[in-house]
Amino acid sequence: MRFARKLRLAFLAPPLVALAVLFVLLWGLLSEVLTVDARERLGDSLAIVAHVLRPALGESERALQEQVEALVSGGEVRITVIGSDGRVLADSGRDWEGLGSVENHADRPEVQAALRRGEGFATRRSTTVDRDLLYVARPVTTAGGATLVLRVAAPVTGPATLRSSLGRGAFLAGLFALAVLTAVSFWIERRLFRPLEELVDGANRMALGSYSSRLSLPKEDELLALARSLNRLSERVQEQILAVEAERSRLEVVGESMSEGVLVTDREGRATMVNPAFRRLFRVRGPVEGLSIIELDDMLRVTLETGQSGDKELQTLGKRTVAAGVTPLKDQSGAVVAARDVSDLLVLAEVRRDLVANVSHELKTPLAAIRGYAETLHDGALEDPPAAKRFVRRIMEQCRRLQALLEDLLTLSRLERREESLERIPTDLGAVLQRSAEVIEPIARERQVELQVDVDPVPPIEADAEGLEKLCLNLLDNAVKYNRPGGRVHVRLSRRSDELVLEVDDTGRGIPEAALPRLFERFYRVDRGRSRDEGGTGLGLAIVKHAAQRHGGTVEVESRLGEGSTFRVRLPLTGGGGEST
Repeated sequence: MRFARKLRLAFLAPPLVALAVLFVLLWGLLSEVLTVDARERLGDSLAIVAHVLRPALGESERALQEQVEALVSGGEVRITVIGSDGRVLADSGRDWEGLGSVENHADRPEVQAALRRGEGFATRRSTTVDRDLLYVARPVTTAGGATLVLRVAAPVTGPATLRSSLGRGAFLAGLFALAVLTAVSFWIERRLFRPLEELVDGANRMALGSYSSRLSLPKEDELLALARSLNRLSERVQEQILAVEAERSRLEVVGESMSEGVLVTDREGRATMVNPAFRRLFRVRGPVEGLSIIELDDMLRVTLETGQSGDKELQTLGKRTVAAGVTPLKDQSGAVVAARDVSDLLVLAEVRRDLVANVSHELKTPLAAIRGYAETLHDGALEDPPAAKRFVRRIMEQCRRLQALLEDLLTLSRLERREESLERIPTDLGAVLQRSAEVIEPIARERQVELQVDVDPVPPIEADAEGLEKLCLNLLDNAVKYNRPGGRVHVRLSRRSDELVLEVDDTGRGIPEAALPRLFERFYRVDRGRSRDEGGTGLGLAIVKHAAQRHGGTVEVESRLGEGSTFRVRLPLTGGGGEST
């Protein structure tokens, strides 16, 4: 039910209820008053009738009947004379012939009451005259001392007439009152209820979030002030919400752009907001409100209890190492956690430590050899020309080994340097591959390895020619050095869709499956002893990987232990732009 209708009913209900109550009271009380008045008047009539009939009570019943009929001739009053045994002696409502058929009246309540108390009353429908009658009965004594009951009855017309009149009057009064009240209520509704209902509807819309709507201004001063206040409130709330949304949007943009994961919690340590980086770090999916992050529980509990900031390194479910710092909010309503994945930094630190150790180890051996040969020459071997010549040759070999190591380190450093852009020029990878094959061909013949190069016509690519040449030389050199006498190296260059594919297939000993994941690490050797004997620096495949990545490509390896290996380099025709990782 709408608000205006409720107000209208609230306005109409009291007077209508008052009218109804008044009608009920009048209906009950006036009917009772009229009944008592009619009973009293009938009692007076009974006294008069008793006085008139007293001489005739000692006469015959027929004479008594005639006297009774004479008294009520032409009137509505009914007179009945009843013996103490209930037999009807005379009745104005009957003639003499029909008097004998009247039933015994000993059980009539007014007769019994008259005999017991001296007066009796009753109102009922008479079967004799078929009407509602009011009965008044009193005992009388005849001259002979017999007790009779004299009863007078009259039709009940006063209360019925009153009720009929009262009903019509009440109905007409109710209709008139309803019409007046309805007219007044519609007038009040138009001036007060309807504007008030509009204000209530507008307030409900504001409560549901529709702050852009404005209320129409009513004419009533009080409602006008209320409408203006609600409109001002709506404007201020809308401005504040827009400001909050703008601030939240900025925070979301900042949070999404951060590489660090951010978590905001309530005072119980349950999540209220996270940014995408945090979701990725801790593999959070779905809604976060009320979520508890297991890895951070202890850390958050301490901070929320003590109010002190803290930080620690922890392992996530994804086996990543995360450095997390937690700071309590100033109002003690929660905390903010900033988390950063340091797995790669730890790996990089480990790689750097390994690099220093490996470089030191690689430099230590040739330097020790050079020092030993030099000391031998210093101690007198110069006097022995053949020995001196042999030692000098060994010193030169170790120097070349050192030079190759330094050149590979410089090449790898140049390829890894992200801030340094490569000088890209149109490069024919087929020509680069042919030149590299010509360089490796003498080594292949010396080791009795067949070198076969198949180059399909391919378009030139924008590339660093020196880097691609290092890539080809290292792949071919490895394939030849780690092959077997009588073996074969098959090199293929072809175009597949939008990329160039370089495949180097050898018939060497193959690579154990356990070594494949680390094959492109710096200084990693499957067979350290043989690698050093072959003069390798341990950086060749690392150079291959970084050269391919700097050109936006990838390098893959497939190996069959005891059968050989296949290295596959994919380079995009666009020249790529990938960075080393």
